[in-house]
Order: sequence, then structure tokens, then C-alpha cells
Amino acid sequence: MRLAAVAPLASVAGGEAMLLRLLPELRSRRWEVVASVPGRGELEERLRREGVPVVRLPLGPPARRKPVAALAGAARAVRLAGAADIVLLNGLSAQRVLHAVRLRRRPAVLHVNNPIVGGVPTWSRPWTWSVVRAVIADSAACARECVDAGAPAERVHPLHPPAWGGVMEPRAAPLDGPGRVGFVGRLEPRKGIEDLIVAARRFLRGRPKASLTVVGSPSEAAPPGYQASLRAAARASGVMDRIVFAGWRSDSGAALAEFDVVCVPSHAEPFGMVAAEAAAHGVPVVATDVDGLSEVVVDGETGVLVPPRNPAALAAAIAPLLDDREARARMGARARERALARFAPGPYADRVDALLREAVGR
Repeated sequence: MRLAAVAPLASVAGGEAMLLRLLPELRSRRWEVVASVPGRGELEERLRREGVPVVRLPLGPPARRKPVAALAGAARAVRLAGAADIVLLNGLSAQRVLHAVRLRRRPAVLHVNNPIVGGVPTWSRPWTWSVVRAVIADSAACARECVDAGAPAERVHPLHPPAWGGVMEPRAAPLDGPGRVGFVGRLEPRKGIEDLIVAARRFLRGRPKASLTVVGSPSEAAPPGYQASLRAAARASGVMDRIVFAGWRSDSGAALAEFDVVCVPSHAEPFGMVAAEAAAHGVPVVATDVDGLSEVVVDGETGVLVPPRNPAALAAAIAPLLDDREARARMGARARERALARFAPGPYADRVDALLREAVGR
């Protein structure tokens, strides 16, 4: 069976991390896989290292591209779809190739890993659901959003994505630091990073060895000057000397294992890949009680859930974990136990494999 996986980003965020973990698993299940990326970047490099063939397929809106480039991209999408038995669309914006998939009479499976804001116009087309045979949603919360936005409930399948790739389980974090709080992810407003920086003023004061490290770079969704505004907020916090902006790291798992507490202060989050990855390393997570995060973090057991957009609540949840090594070790151990059981790559790939084969045979 031949699978074409369409990725709308050249960088690696949560949805792309899922793809990097899934495609090698599908190859081991006798799928011939090719992936498309919109341009040169980290995703292409890492896919090639995994042995996955890669082609470039720009997915920007046609209005932003020259007519010749738009036509060439459409032709390339038609060739990509025609060479496959099924197309995996990795994200809502990957639906830009649906016309090509329809033209070649191929089925598609859509992976939804984005918050749904303002509906999904593509889903109101009369022919969309003759092409899209199944929707993989990253969580039960994400699945409900899909159905509310117009996806047929019987085609929506909530599947928690894997928190690591390959056969080796992530190593357990030592949790023996002086109070290292970490954020890992793309820098954009919905991630709630400013809330965390404001909270740092409370949980760092009185704890001279504690620190906050922000690992990440601005995403395509970040407004101009957003990173500078985060640095300005850090300067205004009064604890700038203990807030580190570390930039992006491709080894996010290694970064997470260096922290004593990981914070995911998002305003919206279909799943919360970083929270699942941290849990797999045995790091307790303080997260906002939104969307899929409440399916990853068990409040009071594997971490702490707090209301979104509430720096005081973040600080109140983080501070006790910095002061109590036994508590964070206990939460971390339970988080790791649960993550290894729930977020493993093999069972996830089995479910996706079954959905793909069912879609081809339908």
C-alpha cells in the first residue's frame, strides 16, 4: 500500500513530531511512504534521516504565490496524490490539496492537530466527505470540536498521539535540580508564555536558585515583534536574571529531561504534545485546564491543572513543587507510568494503520 503524507509546515511542532514518529512505524507495517513538505527545513532533514522519501509541495494560499508557481504546485499535488493509494493530511491547512486528491479519485484521512477557530469552510463543500474518509483527532476534546465544526461524528476518531518514537522508551529525568522550570514549544500568543513570565515573578522570588527557561522560536502564527515583547515582559518581571530564552532545540526530549517542572500554560491546546513528552520523561507538569491538556495531566496525581490566563494560579501551582522534591518525584513517577502506558508509538500506529486500510477499502 502506498501512502502520501502531506505536511503544511517545514518546521517541527507537535503535529510534525507525530508524523516523524508515525511514518517509520507505518513503513514497518508494509506501507510505502512518501512525505511532502512545503520547503527546506527541519522536518525535511529529520524525515530523510528516518529514511522517508521527501518531495517539496508548497501549501501557501494561491493568492500569495505567483500564478505560475500556483499552477506548478497544483500539478505537483495531482502527481503526488495519483502515485498513492491514500493521502494523509497532517493538519487543517493540508486540506489545500483536497482538489488534487479528488481529481485523482483517492481517499484521504485528515489528522486534526490545530485548534478550530471560526469553523472549517472546507467541510461545508458537498464533496469533501466523499474524499475525507476519516478524521483523526488528537484528543476527545479535539474530536468534539471537529463534530461541532461539522465533521460527521462517525468519521471522527480521537487518538492520543505518541510521546516518543522508536523502540526505546524515553529516559527518566533526574528531577534533582535546584528548581528548574521549563517551557518548550513554539512562541505564539495562544501558548500563554506571557502568563508564565508574569507568574515567574512570584515563584522565583525567595528561591534564589530557581530559574525559568523558555525553549522555542516564534511560529508562523506569531505577530511581528512577539519575541521582543516576551523579553520586555521578562525585564518588567524583576527576575530577568533568572529567565533564560534558550531558542529552539531539535532535541526537545533532552531539553524536557533537564527540568524539574514543565509548564504548559496554553490558552487552547488540542492535545499537548509537550505535556505528554514531559510525562514520559517523568517530569511533573503544571498546565492549564483546557481542551486536550486535561486528558494528558491528571490533576494532583501527575501534575497540576490551573485555569487559563491566570498567572497567579500558575505561580501557586509551581511554587510548592519547587519546594518539595518528594512531591515532584512522586508526581513524576506516576506521570511516567501513565505516559508509557497511554502514549506509546506502537499502539497508535496500529490504530492509524487500521483506519488507513479501512479508508482505502471503503
